[in-house]
Formats: sequence, C-alpha cells, structure tokens
Amino acid sequence: REVRIANEYYFRSHPELRLLMKSFVAALHVENVPAGELRTFAEAFFADPTLASRIKTAQAKLGPAAEMKDPAILEHIERVFEEVDTDGRGTLSRGELRAKIQQDDQLEKLLGKPDLKQMSSMKSSEFSFEGLFGDADMDGNRELTLEE
Repeated sequence: REVRIANEYYFRSHPELRLLMKSFVAALHVENVPAGELRTFAEAFFADPTLASRIKTAQAKLGPAAEMKDPAILEHIERVFEEVDTDGRGTLSRGELRAKIQQDDQLEKLLGKPDLKQMSSMKSSEFSFEGLFGDADMDGNRELTLEE
C-alpha cells in the first residue's frame, strides 16, 4: 500500500507521465496492436525521436492544470477514494460513486460539480459516468483506480 501511495505521488508530480501513458494506450488502440507484437510496438513508440516534443506540446496545452503536486490535495483525494471504495478492491465502481453522491456532497465539492444527484445513465449527459470521469478512466473499464 505504501508503495502504491508513493507511486501515486510520483505520478501526480510528473504530469508528463500521464500524458505519455495516455498517448501510448491511445496508440495501442488506434493501431490495434496484437498482444504478440506489444513489445516491438512499445520499443518503437518509446524510441520515437519526436515523442518528447509531442509530450511537451500536449503538456503546454494543458498548462498548470496538468500539475497536481500539492500533497494535501493528494491526501484528500486518497481519503475520499478510500471512503468511496466500500468493497476494498482498489477501484471505484459506478455504484460506489452513486452511493457516495447520494450520501453527501463531498464528491460534488471535490469535482466542482453542483447537484451530482442528477447523475444519469445518458452517455451525452454531463452528469453521466462518462461525462464526469470518461477522460480519467484510462483503461476504459468503467471503474476508477486511485491512479486514474
């Protein structure tokens, strides 16, 4: 658990890693890389001489919002995550998120979204899981990890 927390702090203090991994995962999906070719693809992807400049460009577009270095914020997020993760699996399901939203306004404050109780199942709704957490759900499994 301590290693996971330390890794999360490192990951959050280096937003370029998130961009790098998002780029890699997106490229895997776009290229539809077979499992047997994953290593070769990864070697080529991470050896690309333009990769660093592409990441820097993406980071510049995000600006200061890409940086989450404040340990107090990270600790607060971790506490809320652990509270919402009622089954202890290390992921937040839609059901766990809904239950927390119905319980109090802590997630509303954290996300800056008033009245999340209106959260619907419509994919186009800003209150749907995809609308609220789609970008954060990096592996697309419709659950959130602390890292995401």
